[in-house]
Amino acid sequence: MPSRRDYLAGGAAALAAVAGCAESGSPASEPTSAEPSTTADASTSAPTRLSWGETTTVQGTSVTPRAVAVQDSAYYLATPDTLDVLSFDDRQAVFAAVSVDGESRPAPGDFALDIEDAVPGWVTYGDVSGSEFWERAASYDPGENGIGWVGFDAPKSVATDDPRLRVQFGDESGAPVSWSLPDYATGRLREPPKFACADFSAPESVASDEPIEVSVRVSNEGAGVGRFRGALNEAGPAYRFETVKIDVGPGESREVTGFLDTHVGSQDVDRVSFAFRTPCGDFERTVEVTDA
Repeated sequence: MPSRRDYLAGGAAALAAVAGCAESGSPASEPTSAEPSTTADASTSAPTRLSWGETTTVQGTSVTPRAVAVQDSAYYLATPDTLDVLSFDDRQAVFAAVSVDGESRPAPGDFALDIEDAVPGWVTYGDVSGSEFWERAASYDPGENGIGWVGFDAPKSVATDDPRLRVQFGDESGAPVSWSLPDYATGRLREPPKFACADFSAPESVASDEPIEVSVRVSNEGAGVGRFRGALNEAGPAYRFETVKIDVGPGESREVTGFLDTHVGSQDVDRVSFAFRTPCGDFERTVEVTDA
C-alpha cells in the first residue's frame, strides 16, 4: 500500500474529510455497527418485516444488517499505488454491511434492495471487484467468515417512503425477510447531491524551496448534502496518492487550497507530475521546479 504520510502540508486538514458525514445524510461519521436488538424467527410462511439492526434466523442461519452507506461515488485502487474515483453517474450505490452465521449462507445475489423494484446485491461493479473498493472493508463472501458489505444499484432519486433490505434463500417456499433502512439512508436516497465538475488549478512552475499550491472548487447543485471524492495521485518524483474529501451542502460551493511539498529538500528534481481524479473528470498537471 502507498505511504499514508500527509504530504499536503499546510492544507491537508482542509483536503481531508471534514467533520460531519454527508454520506447518508447523517450528522455522525460513517455509520457504526448496529447491535441486534431482538431475534426473530423467519421460519413461518408470512413475510417478516424488521427494523434495521435486528437479527433473524432464516433456514437455520442468523442474518443481521450492521451498517449502511449511500454514495454517488467510490474510491477504488486502479493500481497498487494509484487511487481512482468511480462515479455512479445518474445512479447511486447503497453499501450494506451484513453479518451471517450458519452452515447455509445466502449468496450476495440473494440480498435485494426493495425500492421501486427489487434490486439484486453485488460485490463487483463493472471491472471493480470487492477487494478494490478502497474505502470499504471486505465485501461479503459466504465462503469466508460471512461478514462484509453487499452493494446495490439505486436510481439517483428514490421516491419510496420505506426502502428495505431483503434476503431470501434456501427453500424457495420460505418467506422473505426485510429490514427498513435507517432514516439517514432513506433521506439520502430521496435527496441526493449533484456535483458540478471541480475546477483544479496549479502553477506552471515553483522554486525548489516552495510548495506547490493546489486549488479545488466544488459545487453541489443537488437537493441534499453530499461528499465529493477526489484522489490526488503524484507520479514523479514520488509515487503516492492522497484522498480529497469535501462535504458540500445543497446550493453550496467550496474552494479548498492545499500544498504539495515532496520536492522541497530533494536533490535534482526538475518537475513534479500529478493527476487529480474526480467523478466528473481527470485533471493532469506537470509543474516545473526551478532553482531557489
